[in-house]
Formats: sequence, C-alpha cells, structure tokens
Amino acid sequence: MSKPALQLHAIDEPSIPVPEAMRRAIAELAVVRTRVEEAFEVVHAHATSHALEDPRYLVAMQSIDSLSQQVAAIERFLHNVAGAFDDRCMIASSAAIEGITLAAVAARLAAASDDTDHDSGDCDFF
Repeated sequence: MSKPALQLHAIDEPSIPVPEAMRRAIAELAVVRTRVEEAFEVVHAHATSHALEDPRYLVAMQSIDSLSQQVAAIERFLHNVAGAFDDRCMIASSAAIEGITLAAVAARLAAASDDTDHDSGDCDFF
C-alpha cells in the first residue's frame, strides 16, 4: 500500500502548509505555461510559408496552444482548491514530492527553500 501524499504533520518529517504547497505547484505550472507559450511564439514566428500550409504543422501548433490552456486551467483549479485550506493544514513534503525525479523542481516544492540546482533527474539536460 502506498503512502498518501496528504497526511497529518509528522514530528520527524519536514512539513509545509497545504496552501503554501499549492502556491508552489501553481508557480511551477505558471513557469511551464509561460515556456510553452514562448516556444509557440518562436516556432510560429520562424515558420516558413510551406510549414503554414502543412496540416501537420497546424495541428501541432493547435495542440501546443491547447496544452497551454490546459495548464492554465489546472493552475486556476489548484488556486481554487488552495483557498479551501488554511495554514494549519499541513502536508509532509517528502511524501508529496515522492516520485518527482527532476531535482530542481522537487527542491522548489519541498519545505526546504533550497534553490540550488541538482544534477539528478530524468530530463536535467541543461
């Protein structure tokens, strides 16, 4: 049986108020959405007239735009959910970030405010 992410504050584990954890997740999503939108603009700005006539290009660009809208919707949902909790509701940060292999993201979402980059993770290429 897996350990639930939301649980009561354990004395020996770092914890964070649920609203703060949600704010951090929302901020991560906002960065992702911004980067998707910037990539969309760059690709679109450099598209040739041939690409603009290719249905595959148009479908891909519509998919990227749809992804951006979906991320924005998830941001709004999490913002609304965060409002249902007060700072007395705590989450064990280690359980919440379990399974996140992008070390820099995990560090930003954890209770520790360590903003240093780490070399481990699935896609830490840069």
